[in-house]
Amino acid sequence: MKYQNIIFDFGNVLGRFDGAYITSKFCKDERMRKEFAGLVMEHWEALDAGMADYEAARQEAIKKAPEDWKEAVNHFFQDWYRYLTPIPQTWELVRELKKTGFKCYILSNAPTYFAEHADYYEIVREFDGVVFSAPVRMAKPDARIYRYLFEHFDLKPETCFFLDDKPANVEAGRAAGMDGIVFTGDVVDENHRDISPLKDLLEGICQTAPIYYISGNHDLLAEALPMRREMEQLFLEYGVINLDDQEATISRGGSTIQFTGLGWHSRYFSNYLKPANPDYFN
Repeated sequence: MKYQNIIFDFGNVLGRFDGAYITSKFCKDERMRKEFAGLVMEHWEALDAGMADYEAARQEAIKKAPEDWKEAVNHFFQDWYRYLTPIPQTWELVRELKKTGFKCYILSNAPTYFAEHADYYEIVREFDGVVFSAPVRMAKPDARIYRYLFEHFDLKPETCFFLDDKPANVEAGRAAGMDGIVFTGDVVDENHRDISPLKDLLEGICQTAPIYYISGNHDLLAEALPMRREMEQLFLEYGVINLDDQEATISRGGSTIQFTGLGWHSRYFSNYLKPANPDYFN
């Protein structure tokens, strides 16, 4: 098996980092949230890279804040890490990969404070190893942090596969010798035309579990693109089951999950959405 180690980013792969949502938990006045976010996140890149002190950044933000914001700013620096929304599909993927013998690691840019509290998310405790950027004072896409990951956990880059939401980070991983894909929730769209990482991924996992595919709106936009047809050919080659107006049921451990895939051109799908917004189908 080519891949033995799957490397996950945290933000927007394991948990959604939505700055607007997070700051809304501390700034109740919607009109002031952008200004509040600018204040509390002023040094965020430096905090991620370990080049700024977290406590000093907190004290500076409190000092700059209007009097009626000071308590909220303090609470933000104490509790923001609690408001990354878990992505359950990825958590389940991690657990399935672990069951089938893969090693799983986290490589993520984050301040030291998040690194100290990351196990608030129970999935973190299930990883074989974790590297957060600030404690090691280097951040993606700096090549050094990829080398640190490989050396610290004694990993061969060619046995690793990387999932990250930022193209620059995935490209840096490839430059370091590790395959990967940009994790967007879409396999292919008009902005992601290279399907070679998909082939590598299918090759690595097709022997461990059945693979199902359900098209989405970005796939529809990509229908006229050549790589869409290449992707469909790959699905045939690796036995991927395309649920286009079809259903599938998976049972394991006394539990059952049913999948239903509605094609974007399906009359059923059209009829389902028409009452909500008929303009889509004019």
